[in-house]
This record gives sequence, C-alpha cells and structure tokens, in this order.
Amino acid sequence: MKRRDYLGLLGAGVFAAGADFYSNRNVDEMDNPLGLSDKRLEEDDYWNVSVIPDTQNYSSNEEWMKHVKNQVEWIKDNRDDFNIVFAAHEGDLVSNGAEPIQWDRIESALSSLDGELPFSVSPGNHDWNSTYDKASGIDEYRERFGGENFQENGWYDESGPYGLSHAQVFSSGEYDFLHLGLEWEPRDKTLEWADHKIDEYGFPTIVTTHSHLHKGVFGGNRMDEVKEENGLGNHGDEVFEELIAPNSEVFMVFSGHSFGGLLPRDRGEYRQVSRNDSGEPVYEMLADFQNRNEGGYGWMRNVTFLPGSGEEEDRISVSTYSPSSGLNQVGDASDFSFELDFEERF
Repeated sequence: MKRRDYLGLLGAGVFAAGADFYSNRNVDEMDNPLGLSDKRLEEDDYWNVSVIPDTQNYSSNEEWMKHVKNQVEWIKDNRDDFNIVFAAHEGDLVSNGAEPIQWDRIESALSSLDGELPFSVSPGNHDWNSTYDKASGIDEYRERFGGENFQENGWYDESGPYGLSHAQVFSSGEYDFLHLGLEWEPRDKTLEWADHKIDEYGFPTIVTTHSHLHKGVFGGNRMDEVKEENGLGNHGDEVFEELIAPNSEVFMVFSGHSFGGLLPRDRGEYRQVSRNDSGEPVYEMLADFQNRNEGGYGWMRNVTFLPGSGEEEDRISVSTYSPSSGLNQVGDASDFSFELDFEERF
C-alpha cells in the first residue's frame, strides 16, 4: 500500500528565498517513485518517460551537482525496473552559458545516459553566452550536445536549423513515438523543420521546449511574449498556434523556465489541457524546481503510460520524485493523471 502523506511547510522560516518547502526528514518514503499501487507495478505493460527540469543552479555549484547526478543514476539504475524508454531535459543546462566549468559539470553528468536509453537535451535561455540574447553565441552547447554527438545512435534522427533542436524516435508497447526537442523560443525555421518531421514520421509526438508555459502568482498560462532581446523566436502561444494545434500527432508538451507561484508547495508546477484544431486534447506541463533548496533538490518528473484493462481506461500518470531524498511530492500540482485512449490517439 502506497503512502501519500502531504509534505507540510516547515515553519516560520519557510518563506526565505530558496528554502526547501518540503520536509525531507518527517515524511516516509513512498513505496515507489511512480506513485503507483504495488499491484499495478507487478504488471509489465506500462512505460515511462523521465523528465529532468532546469539544472542551471546545480551546474553553477559543484556541491549541488550531486542532485543531477542522482537523477541520471536513478534513471539508469531503474530503466528496466520501471521501463523507462526516454528521458528529456527541459533546458537551462547551465546558469552562465559563457562559463566552461559549468558545461564541464553538466556534460559529465548527462553524457552517461548515452548508450543507456534515448534522450534529449534542449537548450534554454541561460545556455547562450548572454541570457536572452541569441546573437551572443551558444558554441558550448553545440560542441557538447550538438547532433554529431548522437549520430551513431539508432534512435537519433537529426538536428534542426541552427543545430539547436533535435528529433528522436523511440518505441514502447505497440507504439512508435517522435520526440522533438526545440530550442528556447523556437524561430520560424525551427517550427517549419519541426512541422516537416511530424509529417515525415506521422508518429504520436511529444514536444519539449524550454519556455512554453508560465506560472504566475494566481495561476498559469502559455507564454505570450518573446523574451529574446532581438525578437528572435516565438512565444508559447505562437508555438501552439503554428505547430502544435495544426498537428494532431502532438499530444504532449514539456517545459521549464518558470518557477513562480503564490504557494511555496506548488511553485514551478503548472499544467493545462488544451484542444488542437481537431478538437483533441493536448497535455501541456510545466516543471521547474530551481527555486527549491540546493537549486532543486533533485526533483524530477516521471510520466507513466498505463494501458487500461477491463473497466479501467488508458491513462497517463505523472509523479514528481527526488532521487536525492527518496521522496515523492504529492498534491494536485505534483501528482496527477490524464485519461487518454491510446489506440484512438496513438
């Protein structure tokens, strides 16, 4: 039987900037990081996509790098037990794109996924030499995570314009999937390339792009303003209207970047279900824990695809887990599911 005790606020000091708003001392470890019942885990028909949010504050602090290393090692160690078929990084690998030491740290951690499973690393605004300025250069990202580093993997398709977006394919269950990792605020040529890849494969598609949803004090929405200082790119609303809504293959979008929120317990977490041009649901999810203790304390997402049986419907279950603490965050913002007919949509 799984235990879902809410993680309470820690007292008078919890509102200090960067505080850890979840008690890592007084809450029992849940039975499993996916938040599933023991009975459901015994079945082997499900598959999982792991999502690593912004790592910028880890890579800028040698001591805190342990958290992203824990995330990567957890994915590798549990690939078979939890049928992890893909991993996606949401961008902002580093805090200062012009600092090679930060790139050395994050490359060392993430590169160990190579040869283990298909994965994607999308650039965020902090990965450019000057934050919010695409003209400033992003050579460190291209050198370490550009397409030439993955071409020998059968799951890697190609990189897009500017060498900053990538297409990967992976399979699980009876289905083949396309993943598109798009540059922060993707430019028109990037969206045209992504549209072409969707048409080429015709697979159910997941999109990861760094800045897509925004979490404000009183709720969330899609980004509706380009933040790149030269106007080079499209904001979340434009990406949805130009790429996602017209392509019924796209059913899910992952993003990071925004860590706001009124209540400490759900900062940097938001989701919404939108409708594409065909009236089908699109599941858009934000996860960014950089404002938590030690730059995020290893919090990550597991997105588990659960085929139904009998009277149970197919569903996608989302859990929020930290390998550093061995705890799950619970509550509506962190622990939820969507019903989706896999045969009809996939």
